[in-house]
Amino acid sequence: MKINGTWKSSAGSTLKLRENKGKVTGTFQLAKDKTEVKHKIVGSIDPDEDCKVRPVSFSVAWTDGEGKSSHSVTAYSGQLNAKGEEPNIEVIFLIANDKTPLWKGTGISYDNFSKV
Repeated sequence: MKINGTWKSSAGSTLKLRENKGKVTGTFQLAKDKTEVKHKIVGSIDPDEDCKVRPVSFSVAWTDGEGKSSHSVTAYSGQLNAKGEEPNIEVIFLIANDKTPLWKGTGISYDNFSKV
């Protein structure tokens, strides 16, 4: 199973992903972002395309609509898997920003992405 394609999160955000020999690239567009900024992502995936569960990770450095840093990054780690007949991506993510001390600028959560 490949990760290539368009994925929607439970919150309505859109991931467009492409894999090549264990490397993942693409864009992430937040549902709540009115500027329709497409943030670049980079990551890795288990290179065995025949696996039904493939570990995956990717990260995003957030910017505003003009490419200026938002001083925030998010790292996603999880699995591409087939639940039933439809593939999905389940992730836990860690958000870090420029607030100090570190614990004030860090948050953890989870999300699910379905293939569009």
